[in-house]
Amino acid sequence: MGLAVSGRVRPVLLLFGIALAMLAPGTATLPLLDRDEPRFAQAAREMWERGDAVVPTFNGDYRFDKPPLIYWMMIAAYAAGGVAEWTARAPSILCAFLLAWFTYRIGARWFSPRAGLLAGVMTLTHFQIVQHGRAAVADMPMILAVLAAQAALFERLRETPERPALRGWFWWLYGALGIGFLAKGPVAILIPLLTLPLFWLLTGRQRMSLGRLAAFPGILLACVIVAAWGIPALLATDGEFARIGLGRHVVARGMESFEGHGAPFFFYLLSAPISLFPWSRFLPSGIASVWREREPAARFLAAWVLATFALFSIYATKLPHYVMPCYPAIFLLLGRSIDGAADAGRFGRVWDLALRGLVGFVILILAAAAAAAYRMGPWPMGAAALAGGALLLGGLMAVPRAVFRPTASSIALAGALTIAGTELLARGLRAINPTLRALPALAQLPNGAPCGFSGYREPSLVFYTNRRWTTLDEGDTVRAFAREPGPRALLVRLHEQRIDFKKPRAPSAEREASFEALAGLGYSLTRVDGWNAARSSRVTLGVAVRTGEATNVE
Repeated sequence: MGLAVSGRVRPVLLLFGIALAMLAPGTATLPLLDRDEPRFAQAAREMWERGDAVVPTFNGDYRFDKPPLIYWMMIAAYAAGGVAEWTARAPSILCAFLLAWFTYRIGARWFSPRAGLLAGVMTLTHFQIVQHGRAAVADMPMILAVLAAQAALFERLRETPERPALRGWFWWLYGALGIGFLAKGPVAILIPLLTLPLFWLLTGRQRMSLGRLAAFPGILLACVIVAAWGIPALLATDGEFARIGLGRHVVARGMESFEGHGAPFFFYLLSAPISLFPWSRFLPSGIASVWREREPAARFLAAWVLATFALFSIYATKLPHYVMPCYPAIFLLLGRSIDGAADAGRFGRVWDLALRGLVGFVILILAAAAAAAYRMGPWPMGAAALAGGALLLGGLMAVPRAVFRPTASSIALAGALTIAGTELLARGLRAINPTLRALPALAQLPNGAPCGFSGYREPSLVFYTNRRWTTLDEGDTVRAFAREPGPRALLVRLHEQRIDFKKPRAPSAEREASFEALAGLGYSLTRVDGWNAARSSRVTLGVAVRTGEATNVE
């Protein structure tokens, strides 16, 4: 392995540089994606503006989806740098760097400095981290807390009279469990809890002295951390935070798929190799190494991985990033196997070739789609986004060579492709984002004027306008809102075509006519085309803005 590991400062600087190269480009350019990023970012802003550190709200209504840790971190970033996309994402980037650094330290302690450093580099250079390492959501703080808890758990478990565990591991373990709950709820506790019996099975059911975990005072400590926020939150919401936050967003999601995110039991076996790329190329050697060795640390990491996959495989709602809490364990196992020159044999070589071939094929498809979109499509920046995706995948494919054969040319190639691809992708998505394309028309609206949306109800509208939006059904509700006197804005979806390979639907003549009729009520009308990433659809929006009184309400 070509990575230098001498000294204590050099690995930290290396990981920090990689974190900046991987996660800083595009962070201030990429629009808040999907539906979660703007919800988190706006909820933190509303808490900050109200001076309320207990109960999150979005669009003026309670938001019970997640506990408050990520909101507190965003508020601190807003206070330092103002409200923006990059400040909303800064906490996740910081946690991603700390995750890589802590992974390195654990690998160096349990295996070797080279194995730990490689695991840290892998943590910052896989496909899933490109999105969630900078996403304005709660995942990265939770994953960091799980890593801290799992490391402390193993240190306490392997304590012997000859090797006493440091007293600090007690605080690490139960402090991380409490903080992890504040990050994303019970999942931060369930993963370590499920790891224990699996570790017992993988070590041949050897007797474990659970008394060394000091469970009673530890659980009390974790409960105190959670209760410091939880009790005020329950009192402020009359218990709704627990009923909806735990009942709907934890239990109900496990019983039935949420917002259509259902998948078969084996979903993560298919999605994880893509999420872990390019390091999933080495999965066969890592699995073979764990199978051959009976080292307790490797078996603990394997139990950690199995616990995470088992938990989320039986969970009804499935998304690729849900199993990210076990990625540090996977990278530690891969770092150990590569450092030990483990060989997965013929199958591993075939797997490596097949995976690289698949990603290479995807790169060609993206490049061809970018060329076709540039020639035929109405948005040149849509083609740029596709080209950026191809460059980004090419950069990730080049990363292992830059790690194992670190020449100036290999490092420059991987870095240039990754940085340029990320920035091009971010700029392309920003240019075709329908919410951002609608902002100029909405900018003339006076402060405090009512806003309503129908059909297109994306949370990004709330964040980018920092206004409260009323959800309107089509038909009479829209017309009643439009006829109210005074300044107001109305945004309606005129047409949408999802990528479902079906024949495009003709625009609704009735909806078009209703939108045109708003001109008679004193509205200025604007049409906006864009790409709605949350629904994978091309959408045409109608933006109607009235800055004065209605001219005709009959």
